[in-house]
Amino acid sequence: TGGLRTSFHRKALSDTSTTVGAGKTYARYHQGGTKRMPARRMVPDGDIPGEWRSRINEIAALAIKQAFG
Repeated sequence: TGGLRTSFHRKALSDTSTTVGAGKTYARYHQGGTKRMPARRMVPDGDIPGEWRSRINEIAALAIKQAFG
């Protein structure tokens, strides 16, 4: 239905840190798995993978360019 996908939210913790979460209670089962279901991770645990970091930097640069011309 797309409910889980659209429930994601983020919160800035500081100038260099953020957290990502999902508003659906069953999101934890997708992320961590269960005895009967393997984990289907939606976000990385721990450090951001290099390819994500690169894309985040591209998006941030574009947002800064748009905001400040």
